[in-house]
Amino acid sequence: AKPQRKKSNVATFTINIDAMGFYAEIEMAKAAAKQTADEINETIQKDTKTNAERLMTAFRKKTEVK
Repeated sequence: AKPQRKKSNVATFTINIDAMGFYAEIEMAKAAAKQTADEINETIQKDTKTNAERLMTAFRKKTEVK
């Protein structure tokens, strides 16, 4: 009987990466993420009132002369 060879579980493959294109894609994704975050923050700043501002608005509504 011939001894059987062990089969390896290791696969070898080659990946060719265009590093410049890869980094360009990353930079574009980072820029898009930053722009989105800036837009969200701007919206939040416009829509957010402090507690003092809310109280002043409520106070003005109660004290208006009708």
